[in-house]
Amino acid sequence: MMESGHADPEVTSNRVNRIQEGLEVFLGPAMAEKMLSGLAEKAAGTTGDAWVEELQVRHGIITGEIANMKNHPQLPLVLAGVWLQASWLTASALEEAGNTTDAHALLYRPAIGTYFRNYVHTRGKEDFPQSVLNSLEKTLDVMDTRTAKDPMTASDITIVRKSVEGLLHSM
Repeated sequence: MMESGHADPEVTSNRVNRIQEGLEVFLGPAMAEKMLSGLAEKAAGTTGDAWVEELQVRHGIITGEIANMKNHPQLPLVLAGVWLQASWLTASALEEAGNTTDAHALLYRPAIGTYFRNYVHTRGKEDFPQSVLNSLEKTLDVMDTRTAKDPMTASDITIVRKSVEGLLHSM
């Protein structure tokens, strides 16, 4: 969050729009709008400390909304979607910059993959179609295999990005 205060406003605005699109898929348009209303426009015209402060406010809103949903059966899948969207954005940025040096440190999160894999094999079976769970597990396998490499190659980053992108577009 702190680094975003120095990012190009237009690039940040475009990324916020992509995040909102992802949240609309997982939470529905009304909830995504409630969480991110006007954020892309603010990203285009706000930089530095003011932008970081705006992100901190939004973090509080999103955290509150997720807390209200804590017993909702879809929350783990929503969280998986948010994590995968963030992974996709990170992989896209790494790929665009040609940065393989930081890829492992930014993308390798085995505990998160284990959490979602456990969900797929337990409660997820009751709440979601097997096809959705199979797609999620396949993407988790790619994430585990490719991001465990240190250093990751440019090809690994592209494969991670495409795998996550495919899952996100299929939902």
